Parts: sequence; C-alpha cells; structure tokens
Amino acid sequence: MGTIALANFSRLVTMLFDVFSTAVAMLFAKSAPGIVGGFADLVGVFMFG
Repeated sequence: MGTIALANFSRLVTMLFDVFSTAVAMLFAKSAPGIVGGFADLVGVFMFG
C-alpha cells in the first residue's frame, strides 16, 4: 500500500465517519422527541394512573 493509497483511504474513512455521524445525529434528532414523549407518558401514567 503506497503513501498516496494510504492517504486516500484515510480521507475515505474520515468522509464515511462524517456522513455516518451526521446520519446518526439526524436520526437521533428526529426520534428524540418521540423517546422523550414516550418516557413522559410512561412517568405520567406511573405517577398519576
């Protein structure tokens, strides 16, 4: 594996990691209100019947 190939591989991994973390952040941002809402409902039912 040459230096150029290694540099390209490194760049590719960095790019993939960027895309992956962005996707995870977006998914979490979309699902977090649902998770929090569900948790609040659960606590409400538990506390107040």
